Amino acid sequence: MIMKRALPGILFLILLMTSCTQVEQVEFRKVSNVRFSMDGPKIAADLTFFNPNNFSMLLKRSEVDISFDGKTVGKIDQQHQMKIVKQAEFTVPIEVQVSLKDLGLGNALMGILGGKKYPLRFQGKIYGQVRGLPVSVAMDHTEEIKISK
Repeated sequence: MIMKRALPGILFLILLMTSCTQVEQVEFRKVSNVRFSMDGPKIAADLTFFNPNNFSMLLKRSEVDISFDGKTVGKIDQQHQMKIVKQAEFTVPIEVQVSLKDLGLGNALMGILGGKKYPLRFQGKIYGQVRGLPVSVAMDHTEEIKISK
């Protein structure tokens, strides 16, 4: 008797669960436009991702650690309210104040001014929402970058 009453509800739940669109993982693409500024001092960059889904998303937060020449020089924890369109690339601008002590000021400053390339590692996650459900995208990217003043 209980099964007869519960059967329509169970069938509805199965139909609901199988009709939901699967969320594809947002892809990390590249780091670009890396800038070093002595004002602060700061490192800024643009992180590019791709949303492969057939629906838009909402970017809420980014948490990224930046390592310069093998040393962690800053942590980013930025809040966002950015709409990410479907099946398109999107760019997340980041900026972090860095410690000159952590940079190894003497060698790093001479290298920056002299145009030397350094390994810059961006490691962390971005967080967002898809149809009200939380999603996160991990990234771990190292790139040899010539930092401009």
